[in-house]
Amino acid sequence: MATSFAPVAWHHLQLDLPGHWEVVAYRKDPRNGEIALADRAGEALRAFWRVMQNRPVLKPPLIDLIAAQEEIALDKTEIRRRLVEIGDWLAFLPRERELPCFAAYYHPPAQALLNLTFPPHPDTADRGLIRRILRSWRPNDGPERRWAAFGLDVTLPEAMRLDGVSAMPAAQVLTFENKREEVVALHRYGMVPLILGGDDLAGFCARIKGRRTALHRAGHFRKDDRHDGVILEYTTRGKGGLDSLLARIWLGRIWVWRCDDSKRLYILDHHAPEKNHIAGFPDRVRVR
Repeated sequence: MATSFAPVAWHHLQLDLPGHWEVVAYRKDPRNGEIALADRAGEALRAFWRVMQNRPVLKPPLIDLIAAQEEIALDKTEIRRRLVEIGDWLAFLPRERELPCFAAYYHPPAQALLNLTFPPHPDTADRGLIRRILRSWRPNDGPERRWAAFGLDVTLPEAMRLDGVSAMPAAQVLTFENKREEVVALHRYGMVPLILGGDDLAGFCARIKGRRTALHRAGHFRKDDRHDGVILEYTTRGKGGLDSLLARIWLGRIWVWRCDDSKRLYILDHHAPEKNHIAGFPDRVRVR
């Protein structure tokens, strides 16, 4: 059966990966972190990144990394001979399927050293799959950054930095915040309509936001010309006392819709002064 692919985008990485691989570990640090993906057969990929002040030399440390693996009984001369260039990557793809594979690349615009490690896995025993993954890499360091994981897929301005991740089996939430404390949150829920518990879309959002937030209906919209949704709004002002009288009003705007074909429900929540709201925000979100 042909493998279907889906994008995974996280900090400095944008890759097309087998759709059945799922994120099982991650770090939020944009300067020094990792993300791992696996399926029922085990871990399939672990990606690392580190922002470097100076451009590193790739080949010697990559050879040292490979030589340090107990299961790889090759001397450094043979490892060096087996290194190949695939797209932007310097890679070690041994013929022996029981051995791990490695790839490294330094991306100058972001000063990011990237390393992909592929443990032995039934999917990547086909080295052609690894070659396809490496060639699919795109930079993720411009004024607009893509985030695609846990079934959520959005492009946001660089200033919006990843702040929180909640990845439960039927409820995934990614939260982003900029230096002005303006917030964007993306929610994805499964088991629709069961999860609604008799509520409509507005009632479900009210339950998620809690009793302290007064939501008001602001209209309707249609996501991707396929899914009917509701727009809700709320306002905040200061933290109480005299502060609340003098502080600017911030507008919270929520777009919520359900996808009956996939039995999922999505919520986009944007909280900021109205003049700072991201234009066309729902169009930045891709639904799979």
